[in-house]
Amino acid sequence: MTLTIDLTPQMEAWLNTEAQQNGLPLNDFVRRVIEERVPTAAKPETPPQLTEKNKAVIALMDEWLAKAPSDPEEIQQAEDEINELMENLNRNRIEAGESPLFS
Repeated sequence: MTLTIDLTPQMEAWLNTEAQQNGLPLNDFVRRVIEERVPTAAKPETPPQLTEKNKAVIALMDEWLAKAPSDPEEIQQAEDEINELMENLNRNRIEAGESPLFS
């Protein structure tokens, strides 16, 4: 986003001097000053740190994805198997007087 602000000559001179003293281009210095004063709620969230357990789960999922079938016939067979499983689970629940899990 681009924002245009009309500054007094004194403000502009101060910003230029401060930017030079901090070794930053003017735009970067102004951005830093604004970021320092923006409430934390308005700042972008930092991504959560992954725990060892989360890393292990991600590694396992990556492993499963690497083993996933890529042949269209194998994919269709796997889809047929999961559909059959869901139908059987629904049938068992209905026979037990419960509502089906899958629609």
